[in-house]
Amino acid sequence: METIEIALAAAYRKDFGNKQQNIKVKFDPETGDMKAWDVKEVVNDIDEEVLKNAQEEAVKRREKARKKIGKSPKRNWLICLALIQKTEIMMTKAQEFKKKAKLGEILEMPLEITGEFGRMALKPPSR
Repeated sequence: METIEIALAAAYRKDFGNKQQNIKVKFDPETGDMKAWDVKEVVNDIDEEVLKNAQEEAVKRREKARKKIGKSPKRNWLICLALIQKTEIMMTKAQEFKKKAKLGEILEMPLEITGEFGRMALKPPSR
């Protein structure tokens, strides 16, 4: 069941969500019902200017590494920043969802399932 829910979360992200979401899905095989959440840990606020500067620095480092080794490094700051944005939410934004949110708390923010998944999620395996 866990594998199915992971696949449904990936399909949800592709069809309805975005790359900044950490999707969790619960599927009920008896009824076919599905619920989805964006799951994030509450962290301290970071100034927008600091984030912008960190992203710009990450791009510079990636380009420098690309010139030096001829390709993008497997790990870079840009990937780390994207992962942080995917799994963490700053306190101010968290408090828009839950007024008494606390640092370190895991928020499960319900997502609306607005329709059916795309044809690739429903395509039967070829023979």
